[in-house]
Amino acid sequence: MKFQSPLHPHFVEVRTFTFVLIGVVFITALAACFNTEESAGPSPEREGPWEMVVKYETARLQGDEATRSQLLTSEEVESLALDSQQGPKNNKKVPDDYRLTMFKVNDEVYYYHIEYKLPHLPDPVGQYFKALNTSEGWKLEDLSRSDFEYETQDLDPQVIKGVHDAP
Repeated sequence: MKFQSPLHPHFVEVRTFTFVLIGVVFITALAACFNTEESAGPSPEREGPWEMVVKYETARLQGDEATRSQLLTSEEVESLALDSQQGPKNNKKVPDDYRLTMFKVNDEVYYYHIEYKLPHLPDPVGQYFKALNTSEGWKLEDLSRSDFEYETQDLDPQVIKGVHDAP
């Protein structure tokens, strides 16, 4: 075996090739770490009827019993004695910095917790829901905090939208 000088042309070609190869591998690994494309599987943002919760909360803030009646199960509408003819009384809406957390039971049942701050209240507002896929489509049930905590205690939460996420 011959000893090659570091100045030999063949040695310089191999060394350059090695550095280029390491650079390509490094850039590929770095690009994979910062890849922001969605995966092929369902993302939490697209799974379940989460948009209903925001729509319901907006209707609640507006005193819009007609919209609330459309989104709730018939049992909930009856128990809350909502007037399905009463439209919005104001133009309030859920603030953009709300937080929405989802708990999935299966493809037919989801639980949601929405939190947001209102300017005139010192503490955040929190509402709890169960979403059911019924023969009439997706419908909500308004839950108490204790019922929600009991029914979701063995489920893993997924944040659908954080306080600092864009709406």
